[in-house]
Amino acid sequence: MHSVFEIGIFVRREALDHDLHPPQAIHIEINVNNDDADVVTQTIFQLVEEICEYFKDDQNAYSSIFDTPEKRLLVAQKIYNGMKRVKVLPDYVDDNTETLIDILTNPDFCISDICKLRRVEITDVPNLIVNYLMVYSDFPDARDPEIYDGKSLQIGYRLETHQSITASDIRFQQSVHYQSAREAGECHMYHVCDLEYHDVDIVPFAEQITVLLFETINNSVLDFHNYNHPQAGEFTADREFAKGLLGVAHHVFANTGWPGGCISNASLGASVGLNWKMPVVQHDVKRLLWNK
Repeated sequence: MHSVFEIGIFVRREALDHDLHPPQAIHIEINVNNDDADVVTQTIFQLVEEICEYFKDDQNAYSSIFDTPEKRLLVAQKIYNGMKRVKVLPDYVDDNTETLIDILTNPDFCISDICKLRRVEITDVPNLIVNYLMVYSDFPDARDPEIYDGKSLQIGYRLETHQSITASDIRFQQSVHYQSAREAGECHMYHVCDLEYHDVDIVPFAEQITVLLFETINNSVLDFHNYNHPQAGEFTADREFAKGLLGVAHHVFANTGWPGGCISNASLGASVGLNWKMPVVQHDVKRLLWNK
């Protein structure tokens, strides 16, 4: 039997969705028992805690969304629920109860299991903020699929931008992500965490969790040492954040038994991730969370 940690707390709603409603009770229910909880639940919960611990001494990193254990648990619950919201089969299929969480709790899951999820179409307008995986495959040199983790409020339009990149598009010539996008014979987008619009403040954090779960950090940022590069300062900072957060993830994986992704899991079937910047420290236009 699973042990479930249940908390009923009062939090100020403006800390969550910035409206002017008075405080209200929020019920949190997430299984975080170290012995009984499934590996996905344990890993999400511990990643939330450990990432916040990693930034605890950085005043620029302060966010009221994470400043109590109860609020951090609520964030973990929302990310878990967002992943559980992703169905393997579309809604019109009668037996559509299997979710992404069910796939990931199988210790032998691989990239082909992710590709069983319903593909995003350009016409999709799900009325959700979608954290997605782009899977690039069918390369001329027959190498393994490569994956990129992203987010979008307009998922169909975002897919179209991914698919429309060409070799002549100078904006993306230096991007490791778009280099692979141009070379791949096939690319498909899949939901990995669907969040409600009122949870917009945790979107970069949810994206960071899935970047770490699937280890989609590109090796080029981890190995960056070209100090003569015009962007050497920025890229060196990117490297340090990537290494630091990956170290946090590996500590959590050792505790929970999560197999990892592109970097640690040889059975995943995708050994190259295409993310360069870490979502929680990226200079986001809306500056939703941590900023450097």
